[in-house]
Amino acid sequence: MIMLFSPRFRRLIRDRNGNVSIEVAFVFPILVLMLGGVYQLWQALNTSRQVQIVADSIGQMLSQNLTNTLASNDLLFAARATPVLFPRVLADTASKTGTDPWMQGIKLTISSVVFSQSVTPTKANPSPPYDIAQVVWSFGSVPRPCATAPVTTVGGAVIKKVSDTATPSSTTLPTDVYQAGSAIVTDVEYEFKPSLWGNVLPLDITFKRSSYFQPRYLVSTDWMRYSPDTSDAYTKVCTQGGF
Repeated sequence: MIMLFSPRFRRLIRDRNGNVSIEVAFVFPILVLMLGGVYQLWQALNTSRQVQIVADSIGQMLSQNLTNTLASNDLLFAARATPVLFPRVLADTASKTGTDPWMQGIKLTISSVVFSQSVTPTKANPSPPYDIAQVVWSFGSVPRPCATAPVTTVGGAVIKKVSDTATPSSTTLPTDVYQAGSAIVTDVEYEFKPSLWGNVLPLDITFKRSSYFQPRYLVSTDWMRYSPDTSDAYTKVCTQGGF
């Protein structure tokens, strides 16, 4: 007890030398974690934006086709723009092999979808809503499903109408897309793995983005057709939809 009140002990208590070093030692790791978190958030937001750019660019490119027919080369050319628009996918698949190894790092689907009415227009109801969507053809690793027969009722449709804010999926389309004619639908799915802690913590995020473009140079009642190629292993043609 006497030592606690000795001059040496009191000088030790009043000594402030080294306080800054101790504070930095405590605060620095927290600052590093905060900066790392901000960087990962920026990286995730940038990835989300780039995935949407891929969907928009491919859809817009194909919707400007001057004919009413797309060949397999047209679809492959558009799809192969993905690594240019989104270079990250090349780094993800650097160790992969094959003709298009980048396709193993991202899911890309391009489809032609036709819209129709379940109610026949009459004098009393001349403009019933377009409420049926059918896939004509679908290109990609996860193609959109085909109808097993011509669809005449909303309940029989394979593709369901959902809210405009719903997460994109291969079996749904947002309400605003339904209108006379057809649309080129591009679906992109990418699993984002944070570069700093992705191998330690389960922080993976799956981004799903889609784009919808009407063919620019077709009449409203027509749709973008597909010219089959025996060497094309990516495209599924829906032959049971009545097209």
